[in-house]
Amino acid sequence: MNTASSYHTVNKARRAGVLLHPSSLPGPLDSGDIGHQAYRFIEFLRAHGFKVWQMLPIGPTHEDRSPYQCLSSQAGNPLLISLEWLEDRGWLVRTPIKEGESGEHYRRRCLKEAHHRFQQLADETWREKARLFYHNHGSWLHDYALFIALKGQHHDKPWYEWPVELKQR
Repeated sequence: MNTASSYHTVNKARRAGVLLHPSSLPGPLDSGDIGHQAYRFIEFLRAHGFKVWQMLPIGPTHEDRSPYQCLSSQAGNPLLISLEWLEDRGWLVRTPIKEGESGEHYRRRCLKEAHHRFQQLADETWREKARLFYHNHGSWLHDYALFIALKGQHHDKPWYEWPVELKQR
């Protein structure tokens, strides 16, 4: 059987699937992530005969958290990083959430702590993985990081409201 007819045969088979963004999964804060609960969800899907898990875009979002208006077509949403996964590797020791602190602010605080601990504790294997990531994604990563830093510096105003020397850089 040639590749084209094989593809056609496979895709004619009936399959069940689900459309669910990872932020809709259960989690200890105000949204789920791509952590332990996501793996449990995959196990559930497999056990019940589902073949497809379709996600909405998982890029970094604006304040409204709409996955349809991501800030980058390349970057992932840092709020989907599993804090439990970081704890499992010893890169995060969670402190209690502060009174009045939002789940998003807490996650961002934890991610900063995990980055700091990664810099101190990561073994050479993980450091090499980070170097490879930076090398393989350098074509967009530096500009995106600069954009996010400038966006924060300008209190999340849209780029077209920034000073001319920045928006026309």
